[in-house]
Amino acid sequence: MYYRRRRLAALFALLVIIGVVATLLFIRSNHESATVAVTEPIASTPRATGGAPATPTGSRKATSASGGGAGSEPAAEVATEVATTPGTAAGTRTGGASGAGGKKSVTHTTAASDDAQADDAKDDDAESEAAQAKETCDLSDLKIEASTDHFSYEEGQLPNLYMKVANPTKADCIIDLTDNVIRFEIYTMDTNQLLWSDVDCNDPAETGKQTFKANSERYFKVQWSRTSSAPNACIDREPAPAGDYYMHAAIGKLHTEEGVVHSDAFTFNLQ
Repeated sequence: MYYRRRRLAALFALLVIIGVVATLLFIRSNHESATVAVTEPIASTPRATGGAPATPTGSRKATSASGGGAGSEPAAEVATEVATTPGTAAGTRTGGASGAGGKKSVTHTTAASDDAQADDAKDDDAESEAAQAKETCDLSDLKIEASTDHFSYEEGQLPNLYMKVANPTKADCIIDLTDNVIRFEIYTMDTNQLLWSDVDCNDPAETGKQTFKANSERYFKVQWSRTSSAPNACIDREPAPAGDYYMHAAIGKLHTEEGVVHSDAFTFNLQ
């Protein structure tokens, strides 16, 4: 009987030891599994080549292309002041042959008679003499001229637009360009509808009170992306179709013609 109790006690102790060992092995196994789960590398999202991060949704991605199809974003259209403006690089204003596919080309001629041109020249001379003699200056005294670097642009070629602002008087002209916005505007020839302005989607070349010195000139430039624009409509801009256009350079209040000083229309063509 005594030996039987000892065998039972030994068997019980053995079972306890086996249970403890099994418990320790189970705990160790769980710990190793957890460690593997933590240290396993997480698959990363591949980045685009070139090192640039993806463009955030809703941001404007500038491109040097000609506008592309609907949904593409235009090149930067920020006007700047420059030291001078070059002459138009197309030679004489005679336009050129029509492009392929029946695309129109502008003929830069005038229908006015020689007598009418002579009368206009006399009026301009008289106006110029009066301005040069004036000893005060306001916005209406400024003379604005518009031009482009070419008269006709091949497909994909971006027009450079130029503005010359001259003060012919004997007095400095101080103009608030925040109130009287300096801008470039492009219109369609067939409808006379405003197609694009540099200030629709960008700040103007200058703001605040600016001095246009007596008997001097200032020059401005912007590159057009060949897309349409409108205030608060600067995403998914439509490309301008081939055809004839004209440009105005202007200073004055927006959304009105009253009190606005602008250049004569300067015509050009997109192929």
